Amino acid sequence: MAAQCFVKLNIFTNIVNLASLIGEQEQMVVKSGDVLKDRYKIERFINQGGMGNIFQAEDLRLEGRQCAVKEIRLDTSLPEKTITQSRKQFKKDATVLARLDHANLPKVSDFFSEGQSDFLVMDFVPGEDLRTKMIQARQRKEHLDERDVLKWATQLSDALIYLHNQKPPI
Repeated sequence: MAAQCFVKLNIFTNIVNLASLIGEQEQMVVKSGDVLKDRYKIERFINQGGMGNIFQAEDLRLEGRQCAVKEIRLDTSLPEKTITQSRKQFKKDATVLARLDHANLPKVSDFFSEGQSDFLVMDFVPGEDLRTKMIQARQRKEHLDERDVLKWATQLSDALIYLHNQKPPI
């Protein structure tokens, strides 16, 4: 299950990173306790990628629903025209991602912009990521179980096939 969680979140993160035309990463401004869009209460920072930060949040409208919120900071040093184009592209990409429906991809349920950031809201998938599993195995001087690795590779392949079969391919 943890590996499936990794595959879902990391495939999605890579899609978002490739699809977005966003500038350099700036200092994180979202913090625990913040409420975004009067709906998503940030509970904790999960991870930082090349294009943004990912947080675990509680959906205040749907009691008990946990979600992942990806913040993508706009590079404010870019010309206004470029920022406007980036925001337009973000909305287009988010709409495409929201239509995706595959077992190995987290579902995008919302997207919005606040201040100098764009946000994607998606399923929260608990568990360890593959990098953590690999580091732990290395520290124990062990290898990851071959059956698990093959199962993860199959999940990844299924998701990639699904994405490439979209019109247009993703």
